[in-house]
This record gives sequence, structure tokens and C-alpha cells, in this order.
Amino acid sequence: NLKEQINNILNNANFNGNESGSTIEDEELAKIRDMYTKIPKIEKTLEELGNRVGANETKLEEHDNKFDEIHRLLNGKADASLKDEILTIKNLHRKAMDEINKELGQLATIKGNIDNMNKFC
Repeated sequence: NLKEQINNILNNANFNGNESGSTIEDEELAKIRDMYTKIPKIEKTLEELGNRVGANETKLEEHDNKFDEIHRLLNGKADASLKDEILTIKNLHRKAMDEINKELGQLATIKGNIDNMNKFC
């Protein structure tokens, strides 16, 4: 991740020592600056992931509504085709939840990277 890259650059940097302190070589500073220029792209990705999570939550709500409707129908009839429909909706629901959880994990990773970079500043 970005924090590890910055730490590696700093750990591997050649320092020119003098009595007033040490300075990182220009090449290493350029690498660090390049990493910080990636922050806006990371923030945009974070926003896009948030939008996708919102869309998936909407799909999940639609699936929940369908599931509730089928469940009400099953209270009166135990039709095999309705059971298949419930199974299909359950599978769609599970896939939507998996996708939301995956995107939330990505979102947390990106937020962590941004937080770590802000601490580094």
C-alpha cells in the first residue's frame, strides 16, 4: 500500500549528512511527491466505490421486497415454482451482499491509506 511505499523510500533513501542535519536526495523526494499526487485519484476511487455501494444497497432492498412478497405468497401456497423463485432471490441477495462487503473492504483500505498519508504529512 501507499504508506509502505513511502516508508520503503524513506528507509532506502541515501542521506547526505551535514552538521545542520540530513537531506533526502531529489530522486527520493520526487518519488514521495509522486505518491502524494495520487491522493486525488484515490479520493475519486473512494467516491466511486461509495456510489457503487449505494447502488448495490438499492438492489438489495429490491431483492428484499421481492423476497417478502414471495414469502407472503408461500404462506398460502407451497408451490415448487415459488420455492425456486425464493432460492433465486436468496442467491441474488447473497451475491449482492458479497459485492457490498467486498466494496466496503476496498473502501476501508483506501480510507486507511489516505489516513496514513495524512499522518505522514
